Amino acid sequence: MPPPTRPPSPVEPEESRVTDPVTADLSSVHPGGGAPSKPGPPLATPWPGATNPTQEESRPVERGDSIGRYVVLHEVGRGGMGVVYAAYDAELDRKVAIKVLRGFTGNAARDHDRQARLLREAQAMARVDHPNVLSVFDVGTFRDQVFVAMAFVDGTTLSGYIRDATHPWRQTLDLFYAAGRGLAAAHAVGLVHRDFKPANVLLARDGRVFVTDFGLARLTGHEEPMSLPSPVEELRAGDSPKTGLQAEMTREGAVVGTPTYMAPEQHVGRQADARSDQFSFCAALYWALWRKRPFEPSMLAAAAFRRFGGASTVPQRVAQGGAAALDQLSVIEEPPRDVRVPARVRRAIMRGLSLDPEERFPNMEALLDQLSLERRQLQARWAAAGAGFLLVAGTAGLVVQQKAAAKAELCSGAPARLQGKWDPQVDAAMKTAFVRVAKDRGAVMSERASRALADYADRWAAGFRDACEATQIRKEVDQRMMELRMLCLDRRLKELDALTHLFQAPDEAMVEKSVEAISNLSSVRQCHELESLHLKGRPDDPTRSRAVAQVESQLAQIRALKAAGRLAQAAPLAQAAVGAAAPLGFRPLEAEARLLMGYLEHSDPQAAERDLSKAFYLAEAGHDDYTKVEAATRLVYQLKDKYDRAMEWAQHARSGIDRVGGSPDLEVGLLNNVSTVHLQAAHYAEAVSAVQQGLAVVDMASGRDFHRFNLLANLGAAYMYMGDRERAVAAMREALSAMTDLRGPDHPVQIGTLRNMSLLLAQQGDYRSALDAANKAVKIARTRLGKESLTLGDSLDSVGTVLLMDRHPAEALERFQEGAAIKAKAAGPDSQDVAYSLDGVGQALVALGRPKEALPHLEKASKALTGDPEQLAETQFHLAQALVASRADAARARSLALQARSGFIAANVPDKALEVSRWLAEVRR
Repeated sequence: MPPPTRPPSPVEPEESRVTDPVTADLSSVHPGGGAPSKPGPPLATPWPGATNPTQEESRPVERGDSIGRYVVLHEVGRGGMGVVYAAYDAELDRKVAIKVLRGFTGNAARDHDRQARLLREAQAMARVDHPNVLSVFDVGTFRDQVFVAMAFVDGTTLSGYIRDATHPWRQTLDLFYAAGRGLAAAHAVGLVHRDFKPANVLLARDGRVFVTDFGLARLTGHEEPMSLPSPVEELRAGDSPKTGLQAEMTREGAVVGTPTYMAPEQHVGRQADARSDQFSFCAALYWALWRKRPFEPSMLAAAAFRRFGGASTVPQRVAQGGAAALDQLSVIEEPPRDVRVPARVRRAIMRGLSLDPEERFPNMEALLDQLSLERRQLQARWAAAGAGFLLVAGTAGLVVQQKAAAKAELCSGAPARLQGKWDPQVDAAMKTAFVRVAKDRGAVMSERASRALADYADRWAAGFRDACEATQIRKEVDQRMMELRMLCLDRRLKELDALTHLFQAPDEAMVEKSVEAISNLSSVRQCHELESLHLKGRPDDPTRSRAVAQVESQLAQIRALKAAGRLAQAAPLAQAAVGAAAPLGFRPLEAEARLLMGYLEHSDPQAAERDLSKAFYLAEAGHDDYTKVEAATRLVYQLKDKYDRAMEWAQHARSGIDRVGGSPDLEVGLLNNVSTVHLQAAHYAEAVSAVQQGLAVVDMASGRDFHRFNLLANLGAAYMYMGDRERAVAAMREALSAMTDLRGPDHPVQIGTLRNMSLLLAQQGDYRSALDAANKAVKIARTRLGKESLTLGDSLDSVGTVLLMDRHPAEALERFQEGAAIKAKAAGPDSQDVAYSLDGVGQALVALGRPKEALPHLEKASKALTGDPEQLAETQFHLAQALVASRADAARARSLALQARSGFIAANVPDKALEVSRWLAEVRR
């Protein structure tokens, strides 16, 4: 049976992915071996404080209980007002979160009030349809208590994200910007949050951001205090003839919110409005960026009472805080200067923290406009750039336009630039070519490729328009910066053009990897990174600049060929580009050429390492942070078998990512490669951590869907090695789902994960599902890779393994024999690949009561397995068992068993070593 391998990173040589799937293949693990699964999440306990409950109400909510139509999976969190459960909605086949109000308190009015507030939150959130506001699906009752069914978010709170580690300011601002959009959407339908804070923002593992808990205190108990004490905090719901959103749940004079983030007007019980949420948002963002609070709550409260209510109205508990000053500077502290955040961002936050609501931004949209990506990047100190000019058509792709009336037309020119690169005619030609080459499969893949290309073209067009408007209309950046942005976008357009032309004359392999090739197109987002573009610069000499542009066109063609899997065609072009770039003395250009050369030298590891290292140092000298990070990230994978060196390059890559202020495109690739290195080194917990971080940002890297599959495959492998079969299977199922969405249900890259999952399911006793997974791997291999591929032989071994575990040795023997025959033809009869199948043949024969027939197969397998110590120990043990069963050579059997036990100990497989010891003890009896 095949040996364990570690999953490669997404930058593995493309042409090898069909025959060497991008996932760990662990199907050689001995049937029934491995550590037991870890226990699942804890179940809920009875609610504290409940009085006079019925027997059913006092029973803990357990896995499998029904809340409405939802089946409880496990508890997620609990706090002052209730409990949240993960649950399954069978009708719509989705996982949801169920929020249930706490049990009875003995005060009927208070109970009714709490239920009304929960209903109020549900109705409030249901009114907002926005990707950054948590969706509410349903409201109902459970054991006479209200529950709300919401979208399930697998992740953390924004508060936890901020506290767990220090993050680049741009990355933090991106998350807050998304949350701000959710707030703005709520304001647009007349809703005010009143308690915005990081703890009320959910950050999904895939990077999505959701504002939640409108009108309701947090359910988890580990966050900040919920509100200032007030004897008149809320009216009873029963005091109002209205219900839900119509009920005035908080009267004038009530204090509701979190003091650390509350606006001054909320401290004195004034009606909160959208500008109050703006203040809370800025207070939270201040803390996230500078890791300190902008004000002392007691000082803010005192200032609020003096400003809005008169000095005589200051409560004693607030006055004791010692805050007597009324001016803004006495209450709101200036941000520290030791954290590099652009001045525009500082000014926007401080304005949002104005004590007087009238001095804040008129709405959240105005604040967000100041915090948007382009606004944030304007503070880079560019060198002044002459008298200004419009870039001439050609290398910059723009026609000189000097008349003001031509500006609007210039900024709407993206569709014309895309003509012939991506338009309806190109789309139709691609689809025709795909169908001609791959028939029905080509039709399916052409639709997927068409959607992906349209999305990339839309992003390119938006970047083109924004780059133009930033200079020509909004006057935010000078024309030199527009030129650099347009040069970057022009290169992306050439790369798109090269790829779509390849797609019009594809082979079947290119059809299969078309969507992945599109996902590997250079990021348009990098053309928005003004500071990076400014530092790289451009040769001032026109002749030299034209020569640079010519090499850049060659590099765009090489990237397209590489993405499409045409590596043999790309390699000589890359070598020529290196030669052409070197004499020009423009280091970013030479760095990129060396980088591509390093990618393409996968068959010569030393040459690849040499060129990738040169690319890194050239990029460093040329201030090209993106190429530097890409080179270091590739070196992490290139040196995956050399743990210390690989992790050293990971540090270099991390520093580069931090320097550019964070980049999802770069970060997810690095984390995937780091997880692969940890798996190679058997650092499974570290691998899980790297994968989880990667999954948290993968959706931020536009178009990088293939990363999700790789990360999940790595996660499944790590959990499998850790013996956590339940989590491993869940991760593998999710990986297969991700790859099905990307490439369809029968792509060869899924084979390794299917085989691993089949073994895990068999170890859990689910032989039917295990056999289905293994047989699917066989079907894909036979159909897509051919009847003589090694992968087909390995997949047949997986079927044999499951059948053997399920006590069907005769059927297992047939599969192992078929696998051995295929491998002998493909790799030679004495190869190590054949040895894995022969080991299975021997096990099946022993199980059939034919141990003497098993001996020659096991003997031959043991001689070929010298390069795989763990599998050699397996085969030695099987041979020992066959010798004893055939009553042949007891002394040799004992010797082989002892060797096997030593091999398992050396390979850190204590369970197997213990199994051998028990067998030896049994034999001695």
